[in-house]
Amino acid sequence: MFLVAHVLLEGGDAALLIAGGLLGGVVLIAVTNAVRITSQIRRSAGTRLAEGVVLNSRFDDQAAHFSGPYLEQTVPYRAFTAVSVEGDWVFLRTKGVPQATVLPLALFPGPAIEKIRSVLGSLDERTRPKG
Repeated sequence: MFLVAHVLLEGGDAALLIAGGLLGGVVLIAVTNAVRITSQIRRSAGTRLAEGVVLNSRFDDQAAHFSGPYLEQTVPYRAFTAVSVEGDWVFLRTKGVPQATVLPLALFPGPAIEKIRSVLGSLDERTRPKG
């Protein structure tokens, strides 16, 4: 690496070397952080959603209620910004939360997902929360 740096400096491309080094450093840090964060999320999800963990859900006219050993949360339907189903999992996006919350599809009885989607559909662009 030092030989490459020396050759570039001798050629008068010091600015290019510095910019490339900075860009390389930023990319390395970003990739390292992405791997670390993904690993933490998987470990956390594995603890919360491990075999034998009992989760509960309840859906009323105004909100979804979720509870389990590490989770107790009530979320008004209007706080959701998106809902999607992929296989046996439901991905919920909520206002102000950068990641989707992923829960087993089994927690959502038949009309629950449609209730969330109908509330999302009834919100126009002026009142829909930004995620």
